[in-house]
Amino acid sequence: MKRAALLSLGVFAALGAGCTGSQKQTARPQAADDVAERNIHATVGQKTTVSNTEPIQVSAVGLVYGLSGTGSAAAGEWRPMLERDLRKKKLTPKQFLDDPNNTCSMVLVTATIPAGAKKGDTVDIDVVLPRASKTTSLKGGILFEADLATSELSGAVRQRMIEAGMDVGANPAVSTDTLLVGKTLVRAEGPLVAGVMENTAKLKATVVDTASAATAGRVWGGGRVLEDRPYFYLLNEKDANPRTAMEVAARLNATFLLAGDAKNKVANAVRGDVVLVNVPPSYKLNHERFLIVSRQVPLIPAGPDSLLRKKLEQELLDPETAVAAAIKLEALGAESTRALQTGLQSPSPWVRFASAEALAYLGSTSGAADLAKLAEQHPALRSHCLTALASLDDGVSTDRLVELMKHPDLNLRYGAFLALRSLNERHPELHGTNVKKAFWLHEVAPDSTPVVHLSSRQRAEVVLFGHSGTLVPPFSIPLGHEFVVSAKAGDEKATVTHLAEGKDGAREVSVKAATNLRAVLQAIGELGGGYSEAVELVRKTEAAKVLTSAVAVDSTPRGIPIPQLARLAKSDSNLERANIEVTRATTGNELVPTGYDLPTDADTVRAAPVEEPALNRSPGRIFGGKKHPLEADDETPTTKADTPPEHDLARNPGRLFGK
Repeated sequence: MKRAALLSLGVFAALGAGCTGSQKQTARPQAADDVAERNIHATVGQKTTVSNTEPIQVSAVGLVYGLSGTGSAAAGEWRPMLERDLRKKKLTPKQFLDDPNNTCSMVLVTATIPAGAKKGDTVDIDVVLPRASKTTSLKGGILFEADLATSELSGAVRQRMIEAGMDVGANPAVSTDTLLVGKTLVRAEGPLVAGVMENTAKLKATVVDTASAATAGRVWGGGRVLEDRPYFYLLNEKDANPRTAMEVAARLNATFLLAGDAKNKVANAVRGDVVLVNVPPSYKLNHERFLIVSRQVPLIPAGPDSLLRKKLEQELLDPETAVAAAIKLEALGAESTRALQTGLQSPSPWVRFASAEALAYLGSTSGAADLAKLAEQHPALRSHCLTALASLDDGVSTDRLVELMKHPDLNLRYGAFLALRSLNERHPELHGTNVKKAFWLHEVAPDSTPVVHLSSRQRAEVVLFGHSGTLVPPFSIPLGHEFVVSAKAGDEKATVTHLAEGKDGAREVSVKAATNLRAVLQAIGELGGGYSEAVELVRKTEAAKVLTSAVAVDSTPRGIPIPQLARLAKSDSNLERANIEVTRATTGNELVPTGYDLPTDADTVRAAPVEEPALNRSPGRIFGGKKHPLEADDETPTTKADTPPEHDLARNPGRLFGK
């Protein structure tokens, strides 16, 4: 900070000399004045670029056990790798891989570690069968402890070395198709949820066969990250030196102080050109916002009477500049709270939104009511408002989210549910039940319009809004090859029958349940059914018109990234264009972030870009990725530029809790 102080003193002295006619002015080169001026107003973003923002995929060959005779002996190229892993764990591979009762199966395991993940964070684990596997179903299985690591084919590594200009010699040290296993980054285990479903915005009457669907699955939250994944702030070449790196780290630590945690800092300068940055708790649901705000932190603190602060306070009250000004005030720290509270009195929705959102991330509940109201009125602001409310660990914000779960707009209701669950998974208004660890069942907002909501991402979950889920007899609904749900006309109870396979052959087990979706789903779970049966029950009862409620899937609010909102604000005073753009995204397109910097005055005003995606002609897995990275792909590979990356709402302000 000496350097910053000297710069300030130098400029002050120059100004003083200019105001005193009796003193002789010392001429300074214009270039020196320009450098001093730039340094006075320099921000972290002007000195650095953000790196390590891509997700990392890790994989392993694993073992699923506890199957009811549907497994198979392990065979093929992956068996030696699994044998070595089992021996490391002091186990006898043959006992599991050649089990005559077929209770085990070799599987391929993958996970994606998001950018900014911290040690101990949980990630979802995808499980698929190798192509030559004879296993017929993974239902009821448990994933044995597996260590997931990065991996790459030696040929690909060699090619990248050649492209980088390195001398690799005429002959490769190993075969080009040799798998190189890197560092273990995730440890995974736990009960498997098997099943797939069509990835469509509206549920169709056709149902994926649950027998074949059970050959893939997911362990929800079954992986634990073993190392922190901080963001890298790389200093620009002209600014790369230890002193500047330490100044950047010091300013970030002073601005985003971790309360009561002096040991674990937000930023650490590890080299003269690299600062490692971890996301503070207040931004854990919105990494994108933290990256944008942190890059606006000035290297020289702005005092309460500074010209910069006064300029930003004026810009906050102008709808055209309010979004950018609020971000910059947030970057100045908690001292901006009073100015932001003034913005809540503005008649402009842009000003109220920008002020309320910044206040939330500074820990103030002053704008909670405004965030809830703006979420109702403007779809373009909805995901931002809900995420900000979820970032406030306070009764005021939870009360607002509970109220929003009753709103007639399903998109808003489900977004509020997700926000409340992210804030407090055990909140009493969520009424959540983990049915035999196979899927979650929630019954919320009893006074709202009845809707049954299904999820095809994040986790296996059925949400019943209002008094939904009543089943009207008569009906007989087969679920795959193992379950039947039936009731005769006038019956007050439904019969759930499970055809269970045992050592002595198949036997029927039946239980009675009330003729409502919650009771029947719980009965199916108790008899060993999973999320695939739950989804099939909802879809078939809707198609047969015996379910009295409407059905929806993935009604997650989308949003326009903050930099694009800041551009739209310059020519869209009442948010008409912004609301149209986000509506287009909600109906199937995705608005993805374009960077971590705010627009400048020179930027042209343009609508947020929306690309029309190609039609998906094949049903997608409910669990995301369709292929294991170690498996060969018969199709034409898709380049990175062809497919935009998936980001969760927690990681991306353009969608609400998306992944």
